[in-house]
Amino acid sequence: MSRYLAVLFALLLLLGFAFSEDFYKGYCSSCHMPDARGIPGLYPPLRPMAMYLCLSEGRAYLIRTTLFGLVGPIRVQGIEYRGTRVMPAFGDWLDDEGIALILNDLLRVIEAKVPAFRMQEVRTYRTPRLTPNEVYRLREELLSKHPKPPCS
Repeated sequence: MSRYLAVLFALLLLLGFAFSEDFYKGYCSSCHMPDARGIPGLYPPLRPMAMYLCLSEGRAYLIRTTLFGLVGPIRVQGIEYRGTRVMPAFGDWLDDEGIALILNDLLRVIEAKVPAFRMQEVRTYRTPRLTPNEVYRLREELLSKHPKPPCS
């Protein structure tokens, strides 16, 4: 009986965390700020990425950035981020559900009107495993192919 109570307690705890709004706050806001506007010159804002999330490759890029990290100089809204700071990879720490929960909380924070991320979608991009430099190249390809944000 106590085993069942322990399992029930763990499930209730997980459900409470799953339906909270602390995923983005817990993993991302210390750099990108609670409103996802970033710190100019240090940590880029995440809101502009919403303008690419209507594309499958935009969603794939965001998932892979969260899974594998990112390194390299980027320009966001005219501000240069030199790439001396590395976006950490969360894929070794979090399972597919955890990554999807972070990304869905980010969607809430940036008020993106796109479908929620699903565990299966995250799982699709776990392999092949990429380096942060390879994710950087994906970003460059995405922005080269779509120099103007395609989503409104």
